[in-house]
Amino acid sequence: MTTLRAERAAVSVANLMTDPDARRRIENVMRVAGDTAVGAVSLIAGESEWSHSLDLRCDPTGRQVDGLDVAAVMDTHEGLEGTMLVGCRRDTFDDIAELLTGLPSSENLTVQGRAQEAANIIGSAYLNGVRHGMASDGLSDRSFLPSPPRFLRASVEVMVELAVGGQALGDRGWIADHRLWCESGEIVVVWVPTCEAILVMASDADEGVT
Repeated sequence: MTTLRAERAAVSVANLMTDPDARRRIENVMRVAGDTAVGAVSLIAGESEWSHSLDLRCDPTGRQVDGLDVAAVMDTHEGLEGTMLVGCRRDTFDDIAELLTGLPSSENLTVQGRAQEAANIIGSAYLNGVRHGMASDGLSDRSFLPSPPRFLRASVEVMVELAVGGQALGDRGWIADHRLWCESGEIVVVWVPTCEAILVMASDADEGVT
C-alpha cells in the first residue's frame, strides 16, 4: 500500500471505529476467530478446559501488549493482509508447547522448533476463524495465505516492532489482542491487520479502500 493510500486508510479506520455497528462487525469477526482457535486447541489438548478473551484497540506501538517472552510471527497475504504474533511466557512455554504439539520438553527439540509448531497450529485455526467470521457476518469468504512461522525471542516491544515491520504508526495501528488460557498457562494471540483489512471486515462489499 502506498504511503498516501495508507494515510487515507488510517483516517478512514479512525472514523470507522466511532461507528458502533461497524465496530460490532469487526469484533464479531475477531470473536469467531478466537472461538475457532479455542475449539482447535481444546480438541488437541484433550482434557484441558480453555477460555479466551478479546481486546480490540488502537495500540500503534504495541506497548500495551504483555505476557510474551517467546513467540512466532506469521503474515497473511492476498486476502486480508496482516501480521500475527503467537506466544506465551517462557515459564509456561514447556507446558503449553507439550499440550499443543504432544512433544515433551525432554525430547531433542529446540525452543524455536516447538514455538513455530505451536504457532502454526493456533495461527492456522485463528485465520480459519477470521474467514468463517466474515462469512457469518454476511461478508465475502476470503482466502488467506499465511507465511511459515518465524521465531522471535525478545522484549514485547521489540517483537511487536519486528512483527509489523516498522509500519505500526502508518497503516497498522489497531490490534486484536486475544488471550487463550487454561490451568497450564496463557497463550497470547495478537493479530495486527492493515487498515485496509479492517475496512474490508467492516464492509458489506467485497471491496478494499477506494
